[in-house]
Amino acid sequence: MTPAATDNPTAAYLMPLLAILAAGALSQAASSGWEVFYLLRLMAGLCALALYRRKLTALDWRWSWRGPALGGPRFLGVAHRRLFSAAAKRDARKTRGGACRAARILGLRRGRIGEAVAAHATTNALIAASVLGWSQWQLW
Repeated sequence: MTPAATDNPTAAYLMPLLAILAAGALSQAASSGWEVFYLLRLMAGLCALALYRRKLTALDWRWSWRGPALGGPRFLGVAHRRLFSAAAKRDARKTRGGACRAARILGLRRGRIGEAVAAHATTNALIAASVLGWSQWQLW
């Protein structure tokens, strides 16, 4: 007997993204110019999240100050790389390694997905503020 697709531990993380990407490909293929079926992406992502809701709710979503504290330095790394670096691939590897070191220094605990989400949200908020507030469109 084969296990159900919802039993795969990796699928809970990948399927929402893959559903959004597949819906985006279909939506763009069915549209010319303005994307009429853009909401198809949202619906596909929500369906995938609903399908894996038990696995996702079992995760530790708590967060503390450590997540946003990691988001700030990560934003500075992204901003520096995009503004001043010609070798983006090389710097991306350095930044990723730096983010891992910073996470260890700040004490982010394995399995605490809430802190990773908070760090990511902080980075995105700072990038959006830079773009909208100071017209730094190259960061977008």
